[in-house]
Amino acid sequence: MAAPKWARAYTKVAQIVATRCKSTWEILAALPTRTDKVPNPSPTAASSGSDLNGMAAKQAAELKTPFTRICGETIRCGYNCRSIRRGKCHIGDDILTFAELARLAYLNRVSLSAVGYYRTPKIHYDRKLARGGPSITLPMAQRYLKVIIDTLTGEYKVQRVDICHDVGDH
Repeated sequence: MAAPKWARAYTKVAQIVATRCKSTWEILAALPTRTDKVPNPSPTAASSGSDLNGMAAKQAAELKTPFTRICGETIRCGYNCRSIRRGKCHIGDDILTFAELARLAYLNRVSLSAVGYYRTPKIHYDRKLARGGPSITLPMAQRYLKVIIDTLTGEYKVQRVDICHDVGDH
């Protein structure tokens, strides 16, 4: 059974943040959202959920400076986190796991959240002319079904279903 669309979208958002933070997506959690968590969310269709939420998450990941600065201040080595790679923060000669870094930030009252908002470019539609560009996404999918149909009774039996949907990088 294929994963539900929302699960694939969460995975894609986690992959985008992991790529931006030079980490692995498995240590991240992309959680369901509500309007009390994300103001003015847009309805989604096709791959727009990954596009909108993924780009907003990418923007939020770029706001990590206060989070990484806590490393040097807490350890008192005078260094900021110079990089986060594969879930590890490199500070001077020390290496902290991402979990240790998050714990230090939490204990030192540093915000563990960031907000990003993405406005999809070039979206327009003229209702009078029935023309425009209402979307910039083009999801790719293929389906193959093998079905046996009894033309006398109308009975049918699905023998095989193959579905492939492109969700981007893995």
